[in-house]
Amino acid sequence: MNKQFYQQKQHGQKKPWGYRGNKPPRINPNTPTKQEPAQKQSFMSKAQQFIGFGRPKTGKESIRIIPIGGSGNVTKNMFAYELRYDGLVRDILLVDCGIGFPDADMYGVDLVIPDTRYLADKKQYIRGLVFTHGHDDHIGAIPYIYPKLGNIPLLAPPLAAAFANVKLKEAKLHVRVKAMQFTDTITLGPFKISFIRMTHSVPDTSHLVIETPLGIFYHGSDFKFDFDPLDGKKSEIEKINAVGNRGVLCMLTDCLGSERIGFTPSEQKIRDAIEKELAMCPGKFLFTTQSSNISRIQLAIDIALKNNRKIAFFGRSVNKNVEEAVSLGYMKFPRDMIVRDRDLKKMPSSKMFLIVAGAQGQPESALTRMANDNHMFVTISEGDTVMYSADPIPGNENSMNTVI
Repeated sequence: MNKQFYQQKQHGQKKPWGYRGNKPPRINPNTPTKQEPAQKQSFMSKAQQFIGFGRPKTGKESIRIIPIGGSGNVTKNMFAYELRYDGLVRDILLVDCGIGFPDADMYGVDLVIPDTRYLADKKQYIRGLVFTHGHDDHIGAIPYIYPKLGNIPLLAPPLAAAFANVKLKEAKLHVRVKAMQFTDTITLGPFKISFIRMTHSVPDTSHLVIETPLGIFYHGSDFKFDFDPLDGKKSEIEKINAVGNRGVLCMLTDCLGSERIGFTPSEQKIRDAIEKELAMCPGKFLFTTQSSNISRIQLAIDIALKNNRKIAFFGRSVNKNVEEAVSLGYMKFPRDMIVRDRDLKKMPSSKMFLIVAGAQGQPESALTRMANDNHMFVTISEGDTVMYSADPIPGNENSMNTVI
């Protein structure tokens, strides 16, 4: 108890306004409070100043980080950096706009998108949307959400921009995502954004360095430290070090798998697994992964060619992503080794290598239809091998197990 309050209570004096026994006194919000010396402020009190729950740094500016999706789960990634002046919203930067997968009891639902009602009355303050990489849980919702955001700039690394533009074109939206290089720096209102290349299962994955009037924010999306990546492009660790030396006010980062001890294996390790399974397969070999995992699909193609197997792609998303990756130079293979789905019946099963969409058990995917014996061109038979090269998204295990 406050010493003054204790003495007044002992001598029977009238208790002052705000006295609440053992509880801390109420503070008049209009009364200025004496700030502690900077060196004595706790980490939490400093953090609160900049996430919108405490007194702002200058008394006029503060910033909030709003997890519209992607916090506490693995999908629907979308964050808002909201800069405020005198408590009023003035500028918003959006990062990512991904889809999620429906729960098992959400019958008739194909996908789930972030709930953007928070932004409904703040469209005029949105300065732009930046994508970190090309996985669907980071770009897949843009055709559904862009019309709600107004005419804002859309920016992404090259491959993510290509994938997102396919989705926008299919939705007949006359807007395109601008491709940014990893040497570029872009200014959107008071936000200055630069890109750091990171290794991941899809090329052109980036972390964002977001400079604001209050300090630097480091936005780290999915990543792993792969020192032997398939495309030879390593994480830009020197850039991370340089940003750290400048001083980072707040860092947000992916934590999927962080509870596991050790390191995530290199993509190169997958080569041995595919070759081993293929060598034991007397029939058709079906390979499934996320359709945006271009490096892994290229690896599978290389192994198929090495073993004199013809390649066929199944699934709209796989076909579209491969087409874009080839046009941008991210994938290479001889066209005469690709066969059309309708021509497979003319080939022996031992010469087939099928790359199939549907690794997460999506209800209408090519793999699900094959598993249900409901596909026009492919029937899974004894002697065939189906290889999954994708971890189940947490919460989506039932869908995958149903297909298996």
